[in-house]
Amino acid sequence: MLTPSKVLANKRYKIADSLIPNELRDGNILDIGCGEKMNFLNGIEFDSKYGFDKISGSKAPEILTKYDKNFFNIITMLAVLEHIDINKVESIFKEIYRILKPNGRFILTTPSPKSKWILKLLHWDEGHKKYYSIEEIVNMLFIKLDFYDFNWGYFELGYNQWLYADKENI
Repeated sequence: MLTPSKVLANKRYKIADSLIPNELRDGNILDIGCGEKMNFLNGIEFDSKYGFDKISGSKAPEILTKYDKNFFNIITMLAVLEHIDINKVESIFKEIYRILKPNGRFILTTPSPKSKWILKLLHWDEGHKKYYSIEEIVNMLFIKLDFYDFNWGYFELGYNQWLYADKENI
């Protein structure tokens, strides 16, 4: 049965897939918070696919340290950021930067702050720690880290947002 959450998930998957350049599909992709069934990874074309779930636990940054520097062409985090302990977000972003290849792309989706009221009303906010604005995300990725290019937008009438950040070719 197609539930509203599955409809939203499918919309996120389509947006994320459309943000992956074809030339980056000849390598490794990591989906952080991939879910038990790995639906996004199973639905896309890529050479090598990696995924893990439960990043919000106490070992979140440590999981990423298991990957080699400059290993992934693409890293996705779809509807996960809002579930991560606020004190761990910056260290997770630093690890993402470290394991992303030069010219690689980090793609994320997250509910926008304006969605908080409706998610609470529908009881779809379980485990949400924070609703981030695009400005807050950009500040973490571009002022504190060395991502050099980005683009962003909204979907679902502005209640959800997407962003991609590219790592500079050093």
